[in-house]
Amino acid sequence: MANGSAIATPGSPRHAPSKTPAHHGHIRKLKTSANVKGHTMQMNQALLTDQSEADWLPAPMHSNEGARMAELLSLDLLNMSDAHLERFTRLATHVFDVPIAYIGLPSGDKNWIKAGVGTDIHSSDRAMSFCGHAIHEPDMLVVPDTWHDPRFANHPIVIGSFKIRFYAGAVIWGRHGEPLGTFCIVGTEPRTFSENDRTKLRHLRDAAQEQMVDFALKRKHLEAAMHDARLDEVTGLLNEAGLQERLEQGIQWAQSGDGSSFSVFIVKVVKFNEIKHGRGPAVTKAVLQAVGRTLTETLTRGCIHGRWREDVFLTIVPYTTPDDALADVGRQLIAAFDAPFDVEGKTVPIRVHVGVSCFPSDGRDGRTLADAAEHAISDLISTHASSFALADQNLNTVMRERLDMERRLREAIDESKLSVVYQPKINVRGEQVSEAEALVRWTDPELGNVPPDRFIPIAEAAGLIDALGAFVLKKACEDAVTWSPDTPGKSSVAVNVSMLQIEDPAFLDTLRDVLDQTGLSPDRLILELTESTLMTRASEIRDNMSAIAALGVRFAIDDFGTGYANFNYLRDLPIHSLKVDKTFVDNIAEHENHARICHAMVTLGRTLGLDVVAEGVETSEQAIFLKAYGCDQLQGFHFSKPLSSDDFRRYVQDRNGSAQV
Repeated sequence: MANGSAIATPGSPRHAPSKTPAHHGHIRKLKTSANVKGHTMQMNQALLTDQSEADWLPAPMHSNEGARMAELLSLDLLNMSDAHLERFTRLATHVFDVPIAYIGLPSGDKNWIKAGVGTDIHSSDRAMSFCGHAIHEPDMLVVPDTWHDPRFANHPIVIGSFKIRFYAGAVIWGRHGEPLGTFCIVGTEPRTFSENDRTKLRHLRDAAQEQMVDFALKRKHLEAAMHDARLDEVTGLLNEAGLQERLEQGIQWAQSGDGSSFSVFIVKVVKFNEIKHGRGPAVTKAVLQAVGRTLTETLTRGCIHGRWREDVFLTIVPYTTPDDALADVGRQLIAAFDAPFDVEGKTVPIRVHVGVSCFPSDGRDGRTLADAAEHAISDLISTHASSFALADQNLNTVMRERLDMERRLREAIDESKLSVVYQPKINVRGEQVSEAEALVRWTDPELGNVPPDRFIPIAEAAGLIDALGAFVLKKACEDAVTWSPDTPGKSSVAVNVSMLQIEDPAFLDTLRDVLDQTGLSPDRLILELTESTLMTRASEIRDNMSAIAALGVRFAIDDFGTGYANFNYLRDLPIHSLKVDKTFVDNIAEHENHARICHAMVTLGRTLGLDVVAEGVETSEQAIFLKAYGCDQLQGFHFSKPLSSDDFRRYVQDRNGSAQV
C-alpha cells in the first residue's frame, strides 16, 4: 500500500495509520445515517477533494468510458425515480442482513446513488467509490474485509466514522454490454460471501437491471411517440399541438428577458378546396409538401415551421423588425410562390395569403397571436393572387370575440354539438304540410343560443362551411327518412347549401354517399341556394348543378328578389322552385308597391313553370294575399316555428290528419 501503511491481520485491533496522511487539503463533510440492526447510527464522512497524496487506490476511469456514458445518458437512468428501484435495494438489506444497499452509477467525477436504503447520500466522489472499481469487473466485485484489501484498507470510509468492512457490487449492464453501474450491498462487519450469496445478488441485480432498462426504453418510446404526435404526417413539419408548444416556449423566452419579441407568420393556401377536390389526394399531398419546403427554404435563421390546419401553415420567426421590414419579408415569401410548381409531373400554380402578427403587441398567448395573423388576411379571401397583410396593431374586442366564436364553432362541428330543426311549408291547395326546411341551430355552453346570421358568416370565412353543410345535410336526410317510413315518397326536406359546396367537384359524391347511407330518395331532397350565389357564379356551377339534378335532387332559389339583376340564370340552371324573400312579404298588406312587386315575382315564377314559395309569413293577412297571388307554398311563424324532428312529425300528423307526411 502507498506510504507503507500496515494492514491489520484478522482478529487484531485496528489502529489509525502510523503516518498521518498528507492530504489534509480541502475537506467537505457529508452527514448520513444507517440503520444497523434496529439502531440508527449517525455517521460523518470526511471526503477528501484532493487525493494526490492518498494511501488508498482511487477508482480509475473505464477504458470504454465514452460508450458507457453514451448508454447511461441514452437511457436517462440518472433521472429515473428511486421509487421504481427501491423495492429491490430494500429486499437486499433483508436477504443479506446488511444495513446499506443502493445502486451506484458512476458518471463524470461523481458516483450517483439511486434507491439508497440505509443512507441519504445522493452522490459521492467517483474516485473514492467502491462502484468506480466494481464496473471494471466481469461480473461483480466482492470485498469480504476492506482491511485486507490494499485498495481500501486506508480509505476514509473504512477508517473513518462509516467503518465500512464489507462490500459486494454486481455490475449492471447496458443493452450493448456497457457497464453502467453496480447493485451494491454494504456492511460494517467482515463476512464470507458464498457462491450462493453471489447467485442471490445476481438475481437481485438482474431484476433491477431489467426494470431500469425496460423503464428507460418505455419512456424513450413514449417520448418518441409524443414527438411523433407533434409532427404532421403529410409534411413532416410540426402539427398544431407542436406549434402551440413552441409558441408558448417563445413567449416564455421573450418574457424571461433574453428576448423581447417575435413574429408569427400565417400562410394560407389560396383556393385549396379546388386543388383538393379537383386534383385528387396525391397532388394535394404533394402541394402541401411543396408549401412546407418553400417555407423552410425561404424563412431560415432559426424559424420554426409547421402545419396549423389543413390548408394553413404557421411560422415562428424569432425576431421582429419594423413593419416595413416585415412587409419585405412577407413579399419575399410571396415571391417564392410566383413560379408554378412541378407536382406529380403536372404544373400547378400555388398562391398563398400571408398574415403577420407580433408578440406582445398583437397578443400575449399563442392562440391569440395565430388568430391575429389569420384575421389579418381575412379581407384577402376574395383575392386569388398571393397577397400579404399585417395584423392590426390595435386588436379590438370585437375581433377577439369573433375569433373566440370561431374556435367554439369549430369545436361544436367537430364534436357534433349542433342541432337541426325543421320549419314546415304549407301547400296552399290542400292546406297540408308538404315539405320542411332544415335549419341549423347552435347552443354554446357559455354563449347560449347563437343565431345563424352570426355563426354562418364566420363558418364561411373560417373555411368551416363544408363541414357545417355536410353535418346538416346528413342529419336532415336521416330525419326525413323517419318521418314517413311507410310512404317515403311523400315527404321532402330542403337544405341550404353554400356556393363553396356547389362549386366543389366532390360535392356530388358526398351527396350520393349521404343518400345511399340514409336511404332517402333523391326526389325528396331540395337544395336551396341564395339568389346572389346563382347570379355571380352561374357559369361556374352549371355543370355541377346539372349533375346533381340528374340524380333527381331538386333546386330552389332562396331570397329571391334581392339580387336586382337580370333573370337569365332562371332559364339556364336546373331550378325547380323559387322562394320570395321575407323583405317583400313583410308589408304586402300595408304597402301597394310591395304588394305589386311580390305579385310580379310570383307571376314570373309561375310563367317559367317554377313552384313559388313565400317565406316569412307571419300574419293571416299576408297569407291571404299570397294565396291570391298564386303562391304554391307558404312558410313562416304564422303556421309554425322551427321544430325538432319529433315535434315536426307530430305537427304534420295533427295538421294533415291521417295523411302521411
